[in-house]
Amino acid sequence: MTRATEARVTDAARKRKEEDERIKAREEARLRRAFCETFATESGQKVLQWIMDSCSYQRPLLAVNPHTGEALNTSLYAEGRRTLYLRIRGFLRRDILDQVERGQEGTDEAELLT
Repeated sequence: MTRATEARVTDAARKRKEEDERIKAREEARLRRAFCETFATESGQKVLQWIMDSCSYQRPLLAVNPHTGEALNTSLYAEGRRTLYLRIRGFLRRDILDQVERGQEGTDEAELLT
């Protein structure tokens, strides 16, 4: 905040904003934990694999007309789907992502939930 903004903001408004930020951080932590618990299971990883494939995460997204070289609107649609997977991915721990994206095996499910 700038000094002018700080001077205009009352203590009550500042406290309310800080409390709102704490609530938002707690909710994000809960959501992150829920994502990890969901996708740490074998079934959850199967669903995450399906989402990853459906969202074209590891495939080229650019579709062009071979005659004109012009990018097609499907590229924008594909990028929108890919963005969904990237948002989900941002909530997950690296061990879960490694198993799905790289196909690594051998991590105990109970270990993933801790």
